[in-house]
Amino acid sequence: MRVTSSSRRRGFVAALVLVILMVITLLTGVLLKLVLARQTELHSAERRLQAEWLAEAALDRAVAKLAADPKYNGETWEIPAVEFAGFDNAAVLIALEAVPGKPDARIIRARADYPKTEQFRMRESRTLTIDLNTLAKSSDSKGDKKQ
Repeated sequence: MRVTSSSRRRGFVAALVLVILMVITLLTGVLLKLVLARQTELHSAERRLQAEWLAEAALDRAVAKLAADPKYNGETWEIPAVEFAGFDNAAVLIALEAVPGKPDARIIRARADYPKTEQFRMRESRTLTIDLNTLAKSSDSKGDKKQ
């Protein structure tokens, strides 16, 4: 059996096609890994930002509650998944403490966990020192404007 030049050419073309398909498969695999890594990074950034916003909102919540009730000393604020378009629950710990040497001041500490579960949780903390006299004056002036 003799090998003709046309059958050699067909064999070479078939081998070349296989090599090209292997290269394309490898490149597709690498690109897929890059896309998945980027997606994971974006989800992580989204959770971190949400935790930051929750910690900031917790400070605002604490100031409002303290203005309404001077005996307010904090809470654990549970936020259901429905509030986040049905994805994950969140928990925010709000704690207040006296400022040493300043009886009319409070330190507000907020720690937000989003999501609440540990596997993908992002944790952000914020601290704010507030003067109760200033808070009382600002809430009184707001009450005067409503009358």
